[in-house]
Amino acid sequence: MVEQYTFSSQDLDRLVHGTAPGRGRLLDEITVGLDPLTDFLDTHYLEDYIPRGGSKIKFVTGRSGSGKTHFSQRMQEDASDKGYIIVSFSARDVWLHDFREIYLEILRQCDIEHILQGCADQIIRELGYDPAQISSPGQISSSGQTSVPGQISSPGQTDDHAKNTVSLELDQSGQAREAMQGGQPMHIGQLMQGGQPMHIGQPMQGDQLMHTGQSMHTSQPLSAGASGSRRTFMDFLSERGEADPISRGEIRTALRTMFTRNPLLDNNFACCCSILTGGILGHPVLEPASRDLVLAFLHGDKTVKLSQLRALGLSPSRITKYNARHLLRSLAEVVHLAGYAGILITVDDLEMLMNRAAGSVMRYTKLRRNDAYESIRQLIDDIDNMHYVLFLFCFDRELMDNENVGFKTYQALWMRIQNEVVSTRFNRFADILDLDRYADAFYTQEVLLEMSARLARILSENGIPAAPLTPDDIAGLTDRAGYGGIGIPYMVGRAVLAAGKAASEEQEMRKTQETLEGQVMQEVDEAGRIYQSYRGHKPQVMKGVYEARQIHQPQESQEGTDHE
Repeated sequence: MVEQYTFSSQDLDRLVHGTAPGRGRLLDEITVGLDPLTDFLDTHYLEDYIPRGGSKIKFVTGRSGSGKTHFSQRMQEDASDKGYIIVSFSARDVWLHDFREIYLEILRQCDIEHILQGCADQIIRELGYDPAQISSPGQISSSGQTSVPGQISSPGQTDDHAKNTVSLELDQSGQAREAMQGGQPMHIGQLMQGGQPMHIGQPMQGDQLMHTGQSMHTSQPLSAGASGSRRTFMDFLSERGEADPISRGEIRTALRTMFTRNPLLDNNFACCCSILTGGILGHPVLEPASRDLVLAFLHGDKTVKLSQLRALGLSPSRITKYNARHLLRSLAEVVHLAGYAGILITVDDLEMLMNRAAGSVMRYTKLRRNDAYESIRQLIDDIDNMHYVLFLFCFDRELMDNENVGFKTYQALWMRIQNEVVSTRFNRFADILDLDRYADAFYTQEVLLEMSARLARILSENGIPAAPLTPDDIAGLTDRAGYGGIGIPYMVGRAVLAAGKAASEEQEMRKTQETLEGQVMQEVDEAGRIYQSYRGHKPQVMKGVYEARQIHQPQESQEGTDHE
């Protein structure tokens, strides 16, 4: 028995109008015939090539209604399940002639703060702690030590040893740390001893100690005011008595290794990420005003003064279409450092580049259109220098066939995307995925019948007239699709709705006819009853009529005489 689901009216309305319903259960329910393509791309790109550091651009084309948006949404679902960050936008909403606008939209949808939280969690793991411990305060034992459920033991440390140890614990390198007892002050002194870093509470003898006159209590919790109400990693270390200069130095070293010393990152972008991640960790402390300033700069706010950023140690430069691609490369690298497999970026409705309608908001002049083609061309040339990124550009076939405003008008781009070798078989490795050719190769009669049956079942269960198609209907659609301008998936959807409408109208007419016949039969029965009643009482009726006439006849005669 097929389980029945209730879908939103908005998704069903999209489906009725022949557009993809959006990511979710409904998309999975109506997807038929795409598995040979999506499974191939999942296996060779999402699971292998992209996570290994590769990047790729795929152009998805086809006639209107061939399923381009549906395919891109299905790829988004698969990529999300495999640990990718999903970025999806339409050329109807974002200008493509300036790559700065493309980059800023990608950055906005990625949510840089969420990504840097992942980077902070990675640093916490590298330092030997569990990020899950940070979100909930630890419990203080009777001995005054902080105990955290699920604490990660150091290598070589047994559970019994961890329970009995109060003032001594092993760090990741196997060296001893003596924890501070009783909240005694520790002066910041020589942190290096024989080229090796000293550990928490390690005694400083003689000339190794350089007093600065400032003491720091490691048992004193850090104030949460600097980073808001959220409990930071430094708060966690402070509760455990480990917020010492060594731990702070390890955090700064991890930040430098991850960001500022990473050759794959833009310097300004790396510095901003390091500052924000340090604020998440609680060291170095980041004031809310400085945090908002750095975020505004990252998101391209032109009202931010560069002099304000220099006070934070940055050497900033504005985001332009010339450095936006390098910033995108840096963003993809940080996404991978945060633990994600990569970024899937889908750009739909690319045929908007041909829009020349006067008064339209997204109107592309020849100059803007050529700039957009040049942006795509530069992205193709630079894609090998990027990592962990998969682009899907979706557009109607007219953008390739139109010789006045299409790709062919910009030879530098057309030379890079045209298929020099055309095979009779559908090539799933090709840069251009033609869904019309895919339909010819994989949409058999059985697939189309299953497609119509699923669509009819879902619509009918949600109160929309629909009926599955017959093999003869499918044969007729296949013949018309060979020379029409509409993709066969759209034609199947229209035919299912039309068959349902016809069946509904026929059923309504049948009900109306049955109602009319019932009313006529009731009237006939009523007339029969009246006739039978009249026949049964005819003598009495005739006698009454006769007597009435006898009574009124003399009066009528007298009235006539008086009148004369």
